[in-house]
Amino acid sequence: MVMARPMASNVSMEDPPLNDSNRELFEFPPSDDFPVCIDRNGNVLSRFKDPSWCMDVWVGKITTFNFGTETIGRVPAWLSGTEAYYFRLIIVLLMWVLPNSISPSTLVSQYGRLRRLFSFCVERGISVSNLHRFPHLVSEFIDMVGPLGGHYVTMFRGIYDHEESLGFKVLTLPQISDMFLAGKSRQSVQTPYIPSRISDIHLMRSFEMLDDYNRLASSFEGLFECLWVGYVENNGNPRGWSGKLHSPTNLRSEFFLSEFDVVAEVYGVKDVLIKWMSRRPGNSEYIDSTSLSSFFNSILLVGATCLASLSAMRKTEINNLRVDCYEERETDRGKVYFICGETTKTIKDDDARWVTCEDAFKAITAMSSIARLRMKAAIAMGIDHMPDEVDNPYLIPRVYEPWSKSFAGVRSAPTYIRKSISASELHRQCPILFLPEDLTISEADYREALAVNPDLDVSRFAVGKSWSFGFHQFRRTLMVNASLSEFVSPQSMQYQLKHLHLDMSLYYGRNSSGLVVNAQAKEEYIEAAYEMMARKATQLKSPKFVSLISPVHKSRLTAFMEGKTLKQLSKMARNGSMVVKETLMGVCLNTEHCEYGSADFVLACDQCPSGLASKENLPLIRRLDDWLEDQLAEVTEEGPRRDALKAQHDFTQRLINVVLVEDDE
Repeated sequence: MVMARPMASNVSMEDPPLNDSNRELFEFPPSDDFPVCIDRNGNVLSRFKDPSWCMDVWVGKITTFNFGTETIGRVPAWLSGTEAYYFRLIIVLLMWVLPNSISPSTLVSQYGRLRRLFSFCVERGISVSNLHRFPHLVSEFIDMVGPLGGHYVTMFRGIYDHEESLGFKVLTLPQISDMFLAGKSRQSVQTPYIPSRISDIHLMRSFEMLDDYNRLASSFEGLFECLWVGYVENNGNPRGWSGKLHSPTNLRSEFFLSEFDVVAEVYGVKDVLIKWMSRRPGNSEYIDSTSLSSFFNSILLVGATCLASLSAMRKTEINNLRVDCYEERETDRGKVYFICGETTKTIKDDDARWVTCEDAFKAITAMSSIARLRMKAAIAMGIDHMPDEVDNPYLIPRVYEPWSKSFAGVRSAPTYIRKSISASELHRQCPILFLPEDLTISEADYREALAVNPDLDVSRFAVGKSWSFGFHQFRRTLMVNASLSEFVSPQSMQYQLKHLHLDMSLYYGRNSSGLVVNAQAKEEYIEAAYEMMARKATQLKSPKFVSLISPVHKSRLTAFMEGKTLKQLSKMARNGSMVVKETLMGVCLNTEHCEYGSADFVLACDQCPSGLASKENLPLIRRLDDWLEDQLAEVTEEGPRRDALKAQHDFTQRLINVVLVEDDE
């Protein structure tokens, strides 16, 4: 079907991989040879008909969209050709056809949600196009996705609106509405707080590994260089390496050094590798050259989790660090330690700083050593890279050494495209990092975690189960601990978390008092909080609250309180079916987790259907607007800081104009 007008890609990124061949979509569904992904030189990486798409350049890290028709490793094909075609169509719909812009990270998330949808249908023996015909299965799917249902709503509505072009729909409008309402009725769940015993063990064991590497860093670097020279001797110019190569630790190779464990012993690192990488049954102390590569990967991941624990950096912020990221400064109160990098979640700043401690230097030192070795290998292989990466590579690079398990030849992807790190991989990547009982949740661990997270997922974090790490847990844990300290101000927490609004930082510290307030006092505080929320709700219909969308929108948004008493509203607040959250703009009634960090990220509020502006906040908004104008007058040069200030100023202007218009009517 030829489009009435060409549809431009709506994936929001600074330099998208587009040219004349795929910048616009002229027909939908697209032709089989439509180039979904091209590299920076215009070479086609993936076409629409392909069973999997290489999305590295779109996402900025190694990413493959697999549509289930091929066997991948030990995972057999699981999707029919027709269902895979539907899968690919929806992805193109998201990338080119729907009017809403979508970030690369959200696109990856939506791909994951679609995989879950298609898997659900396959397991029940139906086509995704027929799901709407089985109401009991629709209800089952809604229950399965739980509070994440809201993330499907926009996608399902887009599929419904384009049913004629697609040839199918997934859900009907009433079913989409049911999913939306079910998602809103569930209380958002906050990231778990890591109990102090487990947090201490994580840092203790991690620094033990990092210290082992740093103590022998020059020896590990020498071993790496020795193996590299051996591979060059046996296989020639690295730019042409592919397939299985001849190892210098293999007796059959023309250039033979010795068995790997002998070479490792010569360099003095054998004992350390056995300590951390020996995984064979029966307590075998066997190691080979892949052990060296795996150890390097473990150092990078362990180091990254330490940085998260000591700085509250986000996973993507750590992934974007360079080797020169550590900084010390002398102040009148002594030395202050910083990690320097880039943050873009809520404040766009390519030279942000996080306060940390001296121990972070141990992690960065070990990671930098490995990063420089791998960057030298990448350059020798002729892999595309930016000039500044030669002396200042990414702290967490890809694996390039040919003796690694994952090596399959020289990849064409540039060095900035790397895998995303995951704290959940700690145990798989380095199973010896923790002793068998280290991460087993004790009764005391459970009580401590539950005190901070009353909504803790007890199916995952229960007594006797093993604690599962996530990067955001380290961030939350540090901020809760900071909330307990009399030495850390909320403003400092805001700076550390790189949050645009102070309440976002207070949200992370929420429930920190659960560790120190007695049970009766805590219950009285919670009950009072719910009563205040209910009282606030009774005021929402008054003229002082204004919708930025329309009066009809306000009526619909506040319809939940029709005929409700204060006691009934308080009960709704307690069970999570009603939330009234204070924002700079006024209030937010969204019961779901806000993807911008919380309901207090005000720059997104003007597009959110859950918010109302308050006329009582007008003086505060005007003061902020005046302050922003002064700041903009001082910051004359274009850059991230000016962009952030202007975005905030545009929003406050919009708020003032909407409220003033209401006043004039």
